[in-house]
Amino acid sequence: MIDKPGRDTPRFPPECEPAVAHAINEQLAALGARGGDLALTQGACGADLLFAEALLARGASLHLHLPLDVQSFIARSVGFRKADSSIPDRWAERFGAVLAHPSVRATVMPTDFDAKQQSENIFERCNHWMLERALAYGPSKVQFICVWNGEGGDGRGGTDHLREAVRQRGGSECWIDIRPLCAKR
Repeated sequence: MIDKPGRDTPRFPPECEPAVAHAINEQLAALGARGGDLALTQGACGADLLFAEALLARGASLHLHLPLDVQSFIARSVGFRKADSSIPDRWAERFGAVLAHPSVRATVMPTDFDAKQQSENIFERCNHWMLERALAYGPSKVQFICVWNGEGGDGRGGTDHLREAVRQRGGSECWIDIRPLCAKR
């Protein structure tokens, strides 16, 4: 996710967005992403939405796998605007545009989804659910693209968790290291 305003330790500062978007597009080009492909993501602000926008621009289909209902997900993982602010939240607007795209299907994780780890963390469970659905196409089809700083996240169910799960299940990883991208800024 892109850093929330006032984050103590920067991880994905907003000024790095153009460099990250470019790196995602380069990675998609290297993988030969095109129309007819299917991508899965949750759609959080930052790399998830940049990935979604880039895939849709290439004519691919996108499945959003939401751990919560749409409004709760926006409040928790997309929007940063305070309720009393008159400034539009561009991440929420971008999420809305992705959600409304005709090549996008959104599915909320079933409340009874039972990940093998029985995690109480909804984002960790959603990672497992999304990976299970991706693996249904075969492990050789799973190309996990992540934008990551190589460190732990702010809680369970983040990038490191999903990349480890992908690796354990036989998918391929394409790691875009955000540190050099942001160091150039």
